[in-house]
Amino acid sequence: MSDLAPLPATELARAAGYARAALAPATLAAYAADWADFSAWCAARRAAALPAAPTTVAAYLAALATSHATATLRRRLAAIGRAHAMAGHRSPAAHPAIRDTLAGIARRHGTPPRRAAALGTAELRRLVATCSDGLRGQRDRALLLLGFAAALRRSELVAVAREHLTLAPEGLRLLIPRGKGDQEGRGVELGLPRGRRAETCPVR
Repeated sequence: MSDLAPLPATELARAAGYARAALAPATLAAYAADWADFSAWCAARRAAALPAAPTTVAAYLAALATSHATATLRRRLAAIGRAHAMAGHRSPAAHPAIRDTLAGIARRHGTPPRRAAALGTAELRRLVATCSDGLRGQRDRALLLLGFAAALRRSELVAVAREHLTLAPEGLRLLIPRGKGDQEGRGVELGLPRGRRAETCPVR
């Protein structure tokens, strides 16, 4: 009989907390909802959800083929795979039957992702022209010009603080502490040159 004591619960909880931090809260919430949907689908058909047979997962994806985007199905599959891995089971996501099913769905029903039209310089000038001369208007103007010049996401723009900006002879240096593609928080520094027109220059 082993006389080794189990690890303290606090240390196990700390490790679990770091494991949860590997994914963004929004991703974890989406995975939880995806897993709940798959579990309910399996329960309605008296099929095992954990561990799930590859044919069960393939049938689930096929059932959603005409009502959900391919990207959503890939996320559902990722959620199913993560649930299996966290429970100590082999993920069914890499099974050939599932890969072929998903590839067939994408080939038959896949559509190019929709992309929002980019904001042009003319539209930017019109937006800037609506900003007042007061503090709020100056703030809005600065955010519009900074976001346009640096091509920032909304989450990155609203997170900009004064200490992230540094004036330089050639323009402005902007530090983005954490972006969508920088989950480890290493940060990215961007250089923004002075604009040729005063009304659209992000530095002046």
